[in-house]
Amino acid sequence: MIVRPEDRVLLKVGGKHFETTRRTMTAALDMAPDSLLGVMFSGRHEGMLQPDGEGRVRIERSGPLFEYILDFLRAYSTGDEDAAFAIHALPEIQMADGQVVVVGGYDGTAVFSTTEVLNLTSNTWSPGPNMTSGRVGCAAVPLSSHQILVIGGNLSTTEIIDLVSETSTPGPEMSCMRKYCSAVMLHDGRVLIIGGRNRTQDSLSTTEVLNLTSGTSSPGPQMGTARQGTSATLLPEDGGVLVIGGFGTDKTYLATTEVLDVAANTTSAGPKLGIPRSVCAAVKMPGECILVIGGSSGGKRVSTSEILCMPTEERQQQKRRRLT
Repeated sequence: MIVRPEDRVLLKVGGKHFETTRRTMTAALDMAPDSLLGVMFSGRHEGMLQPDGEGRVRIERSGPLFEYILDFLRAYSTGDEDAAFAIHALPEIQMADGQVVVVGGYDGTAVFSTTEVLNLTSNTWSPGPNMTSGRVGCAAVPLSSHQILVIGGNLSTTEIIDLVSETSTPGPEMSCMRKYCSAVMLHDGRVLIIGGRNRTQDSLSTTEVLNLTSGTSSPGPQMGTARQGTSATLLPEDGGVLVIGGFGTDKTYLATTEVLDVAANTTSAGPKLGIPRSVCAAVKMPGECILVIGGSSGGKRVSTSEILCMPTEERQQQKRRRLT
């Protein structure tokens, strides 16, 4: 097969070099429209890939495990009926399935720097690696099957805990202290930090983007509303981030949502919640819907859930035509 230069894809995953094609990387979109790799190389997010000097797109994931995924995509893109065997062959010893990690916290007296790991298979708890700082109200984002980025919590620092080596190493420092912020990993491997509370207890409308490769932080889109205790969900189709509810500077619970576009550095209104919610959970569902669960509203815990549906591209175009 002759590959045109514009279809050639160079990758650096966990320090390992790979070469493939866009056809291979987008093959999973046929069966999984929300495929992260497929969306990254679909042609709609070229500005977010940021290749290095050799033209390689860096992905902070396990290189040896990525070989299995790439073998699967190569076979699947050519119609191989046995393509799934590449996934079935994944070595179980390298996976951290069935684990939940609890980070930091406060018991009314002391702020914890410890972590604990819940094994869902055996339903048992065990000590995790100690952090370098005590943190309460921090955010956490998984970086791999055994590494977690811990963010803020009365601090402007971040750190990466490793469940295998049981160590903690410094991550990028944020521009300010953030407590009760939320965080999402973007399609290009950077991490978006959203809102939170500052030292004077005020909610923040700012966001920032952490680059784990360079160890730097840069400003992200400014939200229309200051928020702490929000929930945030990555929207696979366009790379936007939906920010849900939260607690405002005026001490009110918020029923509004916002869509942050990091590439364009813009913010737009999202669908409105049925009731105000703070510290709720959000789960991306198939299609363009997000399930929002529980949280707090008006100072009381709520047991309800609701489904937010993002407008389709056709409806967005119709709205833009009406506005013009």
